[in-house]
Order: sequence, then C-alpha cells, then structure tokens
Amino acid sequence: LLQRFWLRRGGIPAFLGSKLPRGAAKNRIVLESSFGSGFLKHVDASQARESAFFAFYSFTEADADSRKRIRPLIEGFGVILLSFWESFDWVNNMQYLKAWMDDRLLSTHNVLSWSVASKTWLENFPLGYYFLAVRKDVGELRCDPELNCGPSTVVPQLTSRHLYDAIRTSSRRQRGNASVASNVPVKMMRK
Repeated sequence: LLQRFWLRRGGIPAFLGSKLPRGAAKNRIVLESSFGSGFLKHVDASQARESAFFAFYSFTEADADSRKRIRPLIEGFGVILLSFWESFDWVNNMQYLKAWMDDRLLSTHNVLSWSVASKTWLENFPLGYYFLAVRKDVGELRCDPELNCGPSTVVPQLTSRHLYDAIRTSSRRQRGNASVASNVPVKMMRK
C-alpha cells in the first residue's frame, strides 16, 4: 500500500492487482503480492520483451519460495532492474544473483551490476548494489559515471564478461584524463 501511495502521489496510476480482472490495468503499473497466484493473470507473455521489472530491495529480501515463483515470469522481460544488499536474512544475494545470471539470464540478457554511491543516506547502513539485465534484442548497456558506475564500482562477477572487459579497457585508455564519462556505465541504448 505504501508503494501505491507514493506512485499515485507522483502522478503515476498504480492499481492493486488482487481484485482486478485480467487486462483491466493493461499498460499500467500493477502492484501484486507474491503470496498468491494473482500475479500470473497480469503477465502477458507476448508483451515480455516490452516489459520491465523493477524491485528496489524487495525481490532480494523476499523468501526463497517467492523468488522461485517470480523468476520464470520475469526472465523474458526486456529490462530487469534490482537494487539489493550483499546479503539479507542469511541469504548471500551476490551468490544468488550470480547463479541466476549464469543459469538463465546470460543467454538472453546483458547484465551489469555496480555499487550505489558509497555515502548512503544512513552512515552505518550497508552498501547497496544495482543489478540491471537488458535483453540482447532490446538494447545495449553502458556503464555511466553519473550513475556511480565505473571501474571501481562494477561488480565483476555480476557483469557480462564483454561489458566488464570494455569497462576495464576504457579505464586503462583514459587513465590520466580528467574525464571518464564515456567509460561504459549504465545507460540503456535502444537498438
């Protein structure tokens, strides 16, 4: 409900999915609990390529069963953007996301992961990370310093090899220069 409040306050129509008939919120944001199977009725597999899944800490704070139920529904989405802590509730999210990336995502998506700004809103709060997966037939990824993505913040084990190599190569080429702006961070480029 809190998410719905903030979305609506920002002028973004958001609907609670549990009571909506199929298709009622087409092309809109639907907030759905992962406890039931209601989420399925709002996912149109034919629209997966044009769909995005955003989960800011919620996906990686969910229990293993909820993650297991949601993953097959979103793996075909054009964009998957997560923010996460390194571990939560005794689950190592780095290992979890690495396994998902290697087992499923790398065949269809380019993946880039980097740490959020080192200074967080709460000084003793753990460092957070972003995990961005974009389907290869949707667009390309670049690491962008404006989003705190760069050679020192990229998470190598959670980044597609060719992207990581490009970031490292670009960094070596530009050493000594004041600008590292074109050094491959996260802007999605439409094909």
